[in-house]
Amino acid sequence: IVPAYTFSAPAFAVLRVNAIPIFADVNLDTYNIDESDVIRLLDKFKRVKAIIAVHMNGYPANVKKLREIADKYNIKLIEDVAQAFGAKIDNKFVGTYGHVGCFSFMSAKQLATCGELGGLCTEDINIINKANSVKTYGQKIIEGDNRFYYNSFCYGYNYKPSPLNCIFLEPQLDNFKNNISIIQENAKRLDAYIEKNIPFLKKQKIEPGFEHVYHFCRYICDGEKLGINNNGLFRECIMEIMREEGLTLRTYQTHPVYKQEIFRKLFNDEEKNYPWAFNNEFIEMYKENYSDKEHKNTLDVIDSSFAIGGYGAAPNYFLNSEIIDLYIKGFEKLKENINEVISYYNTKDDYKSPYEGVARLSDTKGEFK
Repeated sequence: IVPAYTFSAPAFAVLRVNAIPIFADVNLDTYNIDESDVIRLLDKFKRVKAIIAVHMNGYPANVKKLREIADKYNIKLIEDVAQAFGAKIDNKFVGTYGHVGCFSFMSAKQLATCGELGGLCTEDINIINKANSVKTYGQKIIEGDNRFYYNSFCYGYNYKPSPLNCIFLEPQLDNFKNNISIIQENAKRLDAYIEKNIPFLKKQKIEPGFEHVYHFCRYICDGEKLGINNNGLFRECIMEIMREEGLTLRTYQTHPVYKQEIFRKLFNDEEKNYPWAFNNEFIEMYKENYSDKEHKNTLDVIDSSFAIGGYGAAPNYFLNSEIIDLYIKGFEKLKENINEVISYYNTKDDYKSPYEGVARLSDTKGEFK
């Protein structure tokens, strides 16, 4: 089980072990996997082996509750902490609640290196040994045994990290507490301003004991308070107006994962490939799960929310308090001229939800070279 609102990597991890991703909806106020929907899916799909909880935007999923669910159903809980290094619940780091915690240290993350790098943590010595083996060519590496067995005991990927990345990461780790505190302070200041002064925007819910590290700082447009009934179009107007002020906003996530082409092939009998082909008796259940009707909150978040910034992630912006001052001034100007904003909204009648267009998972800009 993986959230429908996330990057494609968690679902690809499922495919790599020849398993089938089942997509859960998210909570509308936290953007993280909905625990009640996880239970519904566990009761419906009887062969689930694991839950992948993604800490989206740097805010913890409720892994305390998810661990209870996983233990009850005798399955594994895997934490995807790619966007949330340093986030905590009850002063305990996320990544340590599940059976395994997975981390990313690529250049856009809170703890960033100069390229692609990742890591994992677990209390299970068998998983540690297996990971050490898989990151070579399947050679058996035994904890406490210095002998190297030049023999492939399993399939390996040669995932050894670059020494340069590791060297680059060490001072980043030393400075992490200082850097993340600046990001958190600026994000909380913007949150407090929005909550107090901008009634047509809703900040992300911060639950008691949960600590956000703001990989993205996201707000949902709530136009009903202004008599506006299309939050997607309202979001589009706000983004256009702020961009004219030199203040970029982005959607970042534009499609649920199940709308990616690799998962749409499920509906084409000629391309129905492994592992789905070996589970043909459940194909209608998979088709239903890969449809919009089971993921209303996911679609609402994609359709009506935006994140601060235009390129990269929040750390590019929230490490600089003067930039946040400019965003506050921009939102203040929106509020002061809200009648003109509404008039501009009323001139627009051509709106298409981002997930109805060409399936690009994100509005991230770039090209292959």
